[in-house]
Amino acid sequence: MQAAKREAFEELKLKFKSYRVLGPISKEQEKQIIIEHTFMIPLNDLSKLHFYEGKGIKKVTVSQARKLKMNPGDDRILDLIEKFLISNP
Repeated sequence: MQAAKREAFEELKLKFKSYRVLGPISKEQEKQIIIEHTFMIPLNDLSKLHFYEGKGIKKVTVSQARKLKMNPGDDRILDLIEKFLISNP
């Protein structure tokens, strides 16, 4: 949880109290097994969402993200996000 809070603050300058774990994704990347924990945090106003890290980072839909060049296994993270969004309209 501390890593999630740190990353959200470093990249988006967001502080949050609640979050929802979507699940871990295990994938091979550069000859290593990587486990990424995917979580969602509540945002009430997207206009306040600004990016502070990441060259070329921008807001996209899940559908748009699927068309981007991604790391191997990132499609499974998008599957988790899409499943969450469908079951929590």
